[in-house]
This record gives sequence, structure tokens and C-alpha cells, in this order.
Amino acid sequence: MPKYEVIRPWHGVSVGQVFETDRLHSALKSNVREVMAAGNRVEVDLAVTAKQEAGKILAEAAHQVDTMREQAQAELAQRVEEAKHEAQAEADRIISEATAEAERIKQDAQQKVGELTPATPDAGSKQTKTK
Repeated sequence: MPKYEVIRPWHGVSVGQVFETDRLHSALKSNVREVMAAGNRVEVDLAVTAKQEAGKILAEAAHQVDTMREQAQAELAQRVEEAKHEAQAEADRIISEATAEAERIKQDAQQKVGELTPATPDAGSKQTKTK
């Protein structure tokens, strides 16, 4: 009985599947190829099976890459938030220090309001008036 390998699958049959039948319907001839038997061994083209396995491996790798990208994006977002909080805290500290310095300058200026200093150092002395 001849053996056939599926090269184009149909409902309920997968690529690479091998089956035996006494006669093959003409509609299926383009979807299969006959497998030659060498003694009791069956020679099967492994390219089809390897292609399927490669497809599975690639799909799994793509899923892992997507997962890693999502994790990296989440970590990046967390780091950005942390940096924002640190920057806000630093800005608040700088503003607080600047406000304290401005208050100190205003107090110094208010203390000196009543003090007048002559434009010339000798303007108030008696020596200048007698000359």
C-alpha cells in the first residue's frame, strides 16, 4: 500500500502528516506526494516539519520579545516618574532657599531705612563748615 505525505493541508489534516491508502482520490493528488519506502523505513521530507518547528520557535521568540519590551517600557515609565518627583523636590528646595534669602534681604533693608549716610564723609563735620 503506498504512503503519502501531506504537502497542502485540508480540514483535519496537517502538513507533513503521512498516511497509507490503497487508492488516492484525484482531488487530493495535488495536496500530497508519494513517500518512497526503503525497506521498512519511510523517507519523509523533513523540510516541512522543520519549517513548522521554526515557525513555532519564531512565534515564541516574538512573544518573549514583546513581553520584554512591555517590561522595559513599564520600567522606563517608573524611572521617569521617579525623576519627576526628584526634580520637583529639588525645585521646591531651591524655591524655599530663595524665599528665605529674599526675606533676609528685606529685613536688612528695613533696618537700614532710618539711617542716612551723607554723600561726602566730611559733610557733617565742623571743619567743613568753617572753611
